[in-house]
Amino acid sequence: MVNRSSDLYWQIPEESTMILSMIQGMTPLERATVCYSGDLFHVAKLNPDVVKGMMGSFIDSDLSDMPDVDTKALLKTLDSTEKAYVSALCADVLMGTTLNEVEEKDPAGWQKIGKMATKFIANRKKYYTLINALFAPKHLPPTVASLKSIQRRVCLAADTDSSIFTTAYWVKWYTGNLKRGKTEDNIWYLATYMVCQCIAHSLAMLSANVGVEPDQIFRLAMKNEYAFPEFALTNLAKHYFSTMSMREGNVYEELDMEIKGVELRGSTSTKAVLKAQSDMMKNILHTVDRGEKLLARDLLEEVAKYEMGTITSIKKGEYTYLRSAQIKPDSNKMPHHELWQEVFGPKYGESIAPPYPCVKVTTELNNKTALNEWLEGIEDKELASRMAIWLTKYNRKDLKTMYLPTLAIKGNGLPPEIQDAANVRKLAYQINTGFYRILESTGLNIVDRNNHRLIYDFLGYEV
Repeated sequence: MVNRSSDLYWQIPEESTMILSMIQGMTPLERATVCYSGDLFHVAKLNPDVVKGMMGSFIDSDLSDMPDVDTKALLKTLDSTEKAYVSALCADVLMGTTLNEVEEKDPAGWQKIGKMATKFIANRKKYYTLINALFAPKHLPPTVASLKSIQRRVCLAADTDSSIFTTAYWVKWYTGNLKRGKTEDNIWYLATYMVCQCIAHSLAMLSANVGVEPDQIFRLAMKNEYAFPEFALTNLAKHYFSTMSMREGNVYEELDMEIKGVELRGSTSTKAVLKAQSDMMKNILHTVDRGEKLLARDLLEEVAKYEMGTITSIKKGEYTYLRSAQIKPDSNKMPHHELWQEVFGPKYGESIAPPYPCVKVTTELNNKTALNEWLEGIEDKELASRMAIWLTKYNRKDLKTMYLPTLAIKGNGLPPEIQDAANVRKLAYQINTGFYRILESTGLNIVDRNNHRLIYDFLGYEV
């Protein structure tokens, strides 16, 4: 137990020896207290039958021998977390509806909720001593002041005011698999309930320690808001996607989608790319929800299709896949407005005055040498001369990005001069970056940031 905890921070034999020597001086009861307090993992590891018996009692949905009850009165005795847990156990009754609607329209369902609450209360009483001794200690964790540097094994994502934790370990430990099912879901609900109650207990102790009145110690609270049956994490902070089945005890009739992160839902991408990314995320999550395997080849071929389509489109002078932006008066993009008006406008038509929408083109003009070679290769020498004047005016030694007015290129497409300068591989990477984030969540880390290898290269395709 000591090594499992300390290995996340150090692996120094001398430090471990110091701790072990202290443990050897403890009594067996003291050692058991240190090992088991607030640690269901080690309680279950050394007492599997006890923990499986407790979990089995709490998730048992057999209500055949239960008498009718006053559901409304029973629910009033439960706190919000307990009520949400009972609601989760009765998800089949509450799917697409609310407690109030069930009370009015579904007498049998309302009775089932009441009986489940009765059974829950009885189990809570049955295991009171075990819970009180091991999971509701009367002291705060000694490391609470170092919370920001704690290494957590089950926290998938966290922000300043929230954290998302996984209960996958307990589902697999109890059932032997990770598929969705009645028993699996009930274990997930139970583990979540236990975590939430431990948090409530810790916050109450914190309040008591700072002098809060006893009848107000539960005033400081955190709520369990969302239930995510599947959760896909990417390598980029605050970028994830998931299915959502419940919110604050309300059970959704169909799984909803939660997508976070600008690269997964960025408005600068075209609608076609955003829809394809959304469809891919949905397909991944629902495949896992059904307990089926994902086919890596299918995912990779879908992304390769968009990479090659992006490159082909740009080489044709189309702007279909290019990311959108906007040029506003007095913004740092105003020089690009002048670039179009002074250099390309005389040949391809001038733009309207800002503000206006534009498209972003990444180029290979990364240095002065590349700029000079590009200028020399432009057949229209008058345009090349205007370009040289603009570069001198702004003292530019590179031109890595161009922002072109959407309306001006809508009719004629990308000017050939810009097509020649475009870095099509980098553009393919930038435009399809959402796909790469999605692939990361499945363990397919193939693309590199320098665009030396895209997915279609990996599959052996050619544009």
